[in-house]
Amino acid sequence: APNGDGSSLTGISSLPSQSGNQDKFLTTDGSSASWYPVAPAGLIHLSTVIASNSSTVDIETTFNNTYNEYILFITLLTGSNAGRQFELQTKQGGAYKTSSDYNSSLVQGVNASSSQSTSGGTNLGSIPIIQNVSNVARKQTNLQINISNPSVAGLKIVRWSGGLAHHDGHTGHFQGAGGFDGGSTLTLTGLRFFFDSGNIATGRFRLYGVKQ
Repeated sequence: APNGDGSSLTGISSLPSQSGNQDKFLTTDGSSASWYPVAPAGLIHLSTVIASNSSTVDIETTFNNTYNEYILFITLLTGSNAGRQFELQTKQGGAYKTSSDYNSSLVQGVNASSSQSTSGGTNLGSIPIIQNVSNVARKQTNLQINISNPSVAGLKIVRWSGGLAHHDGHTGHFQGAGGFDGGSTLTLTGLRFFFDSGNIATGRFRLYGVKQ
């Protein structure tokens, strides 16, 4: 590119304007250079909520048709009381559903037993995610929850899996699925988490959209 004195610009001064082009890459059509956005790959971070002795944690960021699949990672989870059940309710039609219309299935096992326990059922007031969570800071539970097509009307099924630090000191695993089936075909716009007794002592809730 020519300079005012007829010489050529060099270095960054020879590139197109840097203003407003953070995190973009430089490309050319063969005759001129320009900046283009970098296409994101994989998971797109949307929000983070840090629980600290919280009665509930609500996740309500960007549940729409921007992504067909969302993944919520919950890490460092402990309760204020030992051995309690971690639960979930869905927000549909502008309100969290509290009626006894949830269905769920949960499979859970610990290393102290060769068998697995199952729980869940129909006509529940919430979805049981995991039982017997520890209240010891160094014994956290970690899991991920998948939410598919939240903006498509119909029965909203969430599914999850994770590793457990059992309140009695053992380690374990769990997986399950559940949803609200109260005759509602409303889209899903939020998730509410809580324990059946006590508070969420610690927990990091990070929501991602899966790039289409």
